[in-house]
Amino acid sequence: MHINNYIEHIFSNKSKIKLLRFMLWDNNDRSGRELARYVGLSHMQVHRLLKELHDEGAVTMRSVGSAFIYKINYNNYAVSNILNDIFKKEAGVLEYLKARYLKVLIQKADTVILFGSVNEKKERALSDLDIFVLAANIRVKKELEKEMEDIAMAFLKATGNTLSPLIMTTEEYKKADKSKMGILESIKKGEILKGPPLGEISSK
Repeated sequence: MHINNYIEHIFSNKSKIKLLRFMLWDNNDRSGRELARYVGLSHMQVHRLLKELHDEGAVTMRSVGSAFIYKINYNNYAVSNILNDIFKKEAGVLEYLKARYLKVLIQKADTVILFGSVNEKKERALSDLDIFVLAANIRVKKELEKEMEDIAMAFLKATGNTLSPLIMTTEEYKKADKSKMGILESIKKGEILKGPPLGEISSK
């Protein structure tokens, strides 16, 4: 492994990072072809990347019959003390943002749903964080809209992304659902952070 500037070599391209991330969380013996299927890369590309990772000591390699089997090398200092920490922190980003910036919504709203590109893991660098919020009545809706102004500004400063809450009262939601409002289909597929599924609300 490179002793100096290790991260520069281990994170040299997106495909290598994708493969490394999967192997860290999977922590199983896999052939190159298996890994290629799991991460959605070509077999030849994965074998080239595995050779680079093996050269850096990040993965182990052993032969089983005519195949080579690979596994993340947690005995490697950089894997256990640098890469593992980086990917753990990366995996916790969304949970941290939800806990830090959606607390008011979860406390005061009847229903909170994360939807859109971030929830679907298809976001771009400047994608909004889309949140659907169901308020008990107009008074609560206005309170939440007011409080979210400062929270959205803090979120923008912290991430560079726009926090985009769609806040409706229960009655507004029922009317929108009856009129087949297009965005509701995406919302219904979202992650429920608080409250019952929207289908239960529509049927009441």
